[in-house]
Amino acid sequence: RAEYFWARTGGGGKGPSTVPNHVRYHDLSMYTEIATGKFSVFTYLPYRSVYPDNSGHNAGFSDMTVGTKSMLHDSELMQMTFQMTTYIPIGVPSRGLGVGHVSLEPSLIFGLNVSRLSYIQAQVAEWIPLGGDPTYAGALMRFHTSYNRSLAGSPDTVHLIGTMELNGWGFQDGAYTSPTLGQQSANNYIYVSAGPGLRLVVCDAIDFGAGSAFALTSDHWAQQLLRSE
Repeated sequence: RAEYFWARTGGGGKGPSTVPNHVRYHDLSMYTEIATGKFSVFTYLPYRSVYPDNSGHNAGFSDMTVGTKSMLHDSELMQMTFQMTTYIPIGVPSRGLGVGHVSLEPSLIFGLNVSRLSYIQAQVAEWIPLGGDPTYAGALMRFHTSYNRSLAGSPDTVHLIGTMELNGWGFQDGAYTSPTLGQQSANNYIYVSAGPGLRLVVCDAIDFGAGSAFALTSDHWAQQLLRSE
């Protein structure tokens, strides 16, 4: 849909020539960020394995992400940061490893201190494709929020944090290919998912995390998504 995860499929585009009903995929990714003061630069590079239900397995590097963060407000109550992200198409679209076009994504990231034991994080972003299929590529707004609460331990030693995340993608343009109906409009659809997670922080130096997301809408990216860091 909107060439956000895959390029146009089913012929006529850069994506796989056949249209699957379901795709299983795994990403192994490396995220690197360097910061000084209130500014940082980051890169994100995933290695992806895809398992479409109607063809064989493919694997390789997926599209690379580079970006910057600039903190706009920093206080004990709230933090607000502007993030600018560029998606670079290095994955092979015909193998289901990339979208085949550059995308830009400005966003705002928020942190709100609710109490001594809990805080909220949120992000609002606008994904803007450049050079994609003129019919299929379309802009979308995504929003994410997470409620985080300290469950055990101390921030100075070992700290266990519980999380509950809500994720949404609102499509504003573009199209997708249905396996049975062919080309369909992607506009005015919203995907929503939610799920719990846990984070274990050791002495403010080591951070382990595991999270989950389960689709709340009939149309969705992943019915079940598991993530570990």
